[in-house]
Amino acid sequence: MWTHLKTLRLYSLVIFSDGLFYSCRSAFFWFSNDERSKVKAANPEYGVGDIAKELGRRWAEADPETRSKYDVLADKDKIRYEKEMTAYKKKNNPALQQQAVPDDIAEDDDDVDDDEDE
Repeated sequence: MWTHLKTLRLYSLVIFSDGLFYSCRSAFFWFSNDERSKVKAANPEYGVGDIAKELGRRWAEADPETRSKYDVLADKDKIRYEKEMTAYKKKNNPALQQQAVPDDIAEDDDDVDDDEDE
């Protein structure tokens, strides 16, 4: 199912055989994307690790209003990810495709039984 798994910046990428999916991003990742450029501009001498530490410190000190903004973004992204994964799994899993057929047949069988009772 998975052909490759790697981390790029703060995003987790899962590459499937017929497409590319981003996993859902946490509130901290959304915050980091917005704040990273500010940290780099204020501290050009910082390396990747120092920037990550500063972002973590800022996130820990963030007020509830700021956190709730990014929590909403994370929730929306989680819904997007779940929809994409569900569609992908249905498309690429023959067992799930076959399960849909018996359900339709079962509904038709119920209609036949009702006709016989009359």
